[in-house]
Amino acid sequence: MFLGLCAEFGLLSRLDDTPEKVFSGIRDAVAFAVKALDEDGAPVPEPLCLHAATEAP
Repeated sequence: MFLGLCAEFGLLSRLDDTPEKVFSGIRDAVAFAVKALDEDGAPVPEPLCLHAATEAP
């Protein structure tokens, strides 16, 4: 079994038989969460990679 997580959405996870299924599933879950947040007018977390890029010397 493989587990997929998204650091920006700490409560989202995906468990499946293959890495490909996990990656696809977690992407779908994040897309659903972003859409729901947008529809509710709630802020969407910024990707952590943007934070790392601005913090580098």
